[in-house]
Amino acid sequence: MKYLARNATWGAFPSAVRAATGLSIALIAVRLLGGESYGQMVTLLSLFVVYLALNSSLCTVLVTRLIRVARTEPMCSEESVISAAILLTLLSIAALGFLTILLWGVVSVIFSSASHGSDSIDAIRQGVILMGVLTAVQIMNALHSAVIEAAGRLDLAMKWQLVGPLAVATTLLFLLISKTPVSLPGYMVVLCCGAILDLLLLTVVRQRLMPLKVSLRFSAEKRQEIVVLLKSGTTLQAASLMGIFLEPLNKFLLSHFAGALAVTAYDLAMKLIWGIQSLFAGGMRVFLHLAREQGNTVSDAFYRVIALVLVPALALHVLAAVFLTWVAHYWVAMSDVEQIMIFFALATVSNLGMIYIMPAYNSLIGRGDLNFIFRSQSIVAITNIVASLVLIPFFGLLGAVFGLLCATAYNVAAIYRRHQRVVGVGSGVSAVNLTRSGRFVFTMFVFCGAILMGMGHAVNYYAVGIIFLAMTYVMKDDPLLAMLYARVKGSQ
Repeated sequence: MKYLARNATWGAFPSAVRAATGLSIALIAVRLLGGESYGQMVTLLSLFVVYLALNSSLCTVLVTRLIRVARTEPMCSEESVISAAILLTLLSIAALGFLTILLWGVVSVIFSSASHGSDSIDAIRQGVILMGVLTAVQIMNALHSAVIEAAGRLDLAMKWQLVGPLAVATTLLFLLISKTPVSLPGYMVVLCCGAILDLLLLTVVRQRLMPLKVSLRFSAEKRQEIVVLLKSGTTLQAASLMGIFLEPLNKFLLSHFAGALAVTAYDLAMKLIWGIQSLFAGGMRVFLHLAREQGNTVSDAFYRVIALVLVPALALHVLAAVFLTWVAHYWVAMSDVEQIMIFFALATVSNLGMIYIMPAYNSLIGRGDLNFIFRSQSIVAITNIVASLVLIPFFGLLGAVFGLLCATAYNVAAIYRRHQRVVGVGSGVSAVNLTRSGRFVFTMFVFCGAILMGMGHAVNYYAVGIIFLAMTYVMKDDPLLAMLYARVKGSQ
């Protein structure tokens, strides 16, 4: 339990820092590049995010595969598994190079030179090449991180990926304060340097933790491992492919029908949503390790986790709504604040569902139930894509969230039923007691108040003060905060 607590804590804390740093970088980038240029940049970058997310599926399978080899397959060496993963990673980076060159060639079609000018098109093309470099470095970072996590040190894998984002944020803040002009290629160079710094640190940590002499020769054992990784990884990638495709699809549709500023609004709101989700997702990755335990153990852990995160997850969305209010009114000065606040409110409902079901989702992946994951995620993705294609042309930003709500409702129900069937019900349902349920309802009312405040013509600082007082009252005796405080003090 001490091992799980350490990894869960260090899985969550760095995720929170990275999410906050990523949001800070985005806010600074909006000022440095301008709303229009930032919208164009994140539209193109979303394509590379898709490719990176698909490669992360391979890394998740690599973690579960190495755990399984260490526990149940002593005749299979860790070196062969890691070598197979490296070979697949090199092939993936080669394919990334081809796709980057292809996108470089069609930039002038996506952003016509008549409306942007030849100098602007050249800058975007340079940015595309640097986006490819950034993605390649991040793929290698994910590989090293997966090996470290599989060795039981998720804490090391997470904490040593904090240096790069903090260095990037510090550099961009200096450029903003000094009023130094920054172009799209210059911004991407700063991001690449931060990713390379992370890669160097992770390489040192991985080498000290697991100093393997990896050979890239195609032995029979490695060919077998490549088949295993490809089979499981492809299933998991296929499950997430259409869902990941939704992000760039939404941005391209918003750019076409609502303008680049709508993309900026969507990106800032979703950075808050994904940031909160990644905070809890990092800690819940321990369920990949718990998946091999007995059903009652996993089920009880699932319900206890829900009890712990029930109120804190919603409370973070309350604070995010207040922060988004300030950003929309003063930092970006959006003309249609009501739409972005309604979008965030509806996206919060979806995000809470995904956070609460995430332990069961990771447990099913750890148990190798990838065929179910593929079926359920395919339905979710198709629902989202069809809804976006139909609704965004008519409703703009709000059209991007309606399908997400319906798809999430199905996803949560399907995963929960499957987890009960495969793992069992357990005895931890009573952990979500009436006291926490009452606090949850109260926090939901505060959240609605924060959304209504954000829809006003200006920030009401009296309302902000009341919201913070309410959140202080709700969270002062929260069990999750007490546990985290004990972990910081080194208490048992």
